[in-house]
Amino acid sequence: MTTPENDIALSTLISVGESTAPELDRDILRKCYLIQKKYQFSEDRSLSMAAMERLVEDALERNGSALEGSE
Repeated sequence: MTTPENDIALSTLISVGESTAPELDRDILRKCYLIQKKYQFSEDRSLSMAAMERLVEDALERNGSALEGSE
């Protein structure tokens, strides 16, 4: 079984993310990857889409809260 620690695709994605978009949160990148991996064989694409939307909305809410606190 592949774990996040030894997942070559995830490691590569994070490495490329660090070099091309260092400001991108690695945790979000990891969560996106895990969502796509979880639903990669699902015929119902709405499951993946809904999970990705929740992830992005949660990240925007956290960042918005952080920005409001810094003003």
